[in-house]
Amino acid sequence: GGSDANAGKFPYLASLRSGGPYGDTFCGGALIAPQYVLTAGHCFEGDLNDMYVSFGMLHSSGKGSNKAEHIRVSEIFRHPNFNLTWLYYDVAVLKLETPSRFNS
Repeated sequence: GGSDANAGKFPYLASLRSGGPYGDTFCGGALIAPQYVLTAGHCFEGDLNDMYVSFGMLHSSGKGSNKAEHIRVSEIFRHPNFNLTWLYYDVAVLKLETPSRFNS
């Protein structure tokens, strides 16, 4: 359902990727401050190795989007009461290595 959005209409939407800036998308999120992304706590089981957040993409592959931005994740803050079994407090905030230019 739904309809296609025009390019650049929702620049704050984030694609969370593992395996580098063009790796597989495993979750989504939203930019809530220039250097922070809000997402779901259940998205994170492993470490930060090669975890990136991408903004401004026109295609899920991230390729061919010359205005896209890919920033490495430096920290994950999951809610202290997060419960994976019941998905209680299923929220996390990601700190990016550098601020996003899609911050307005």
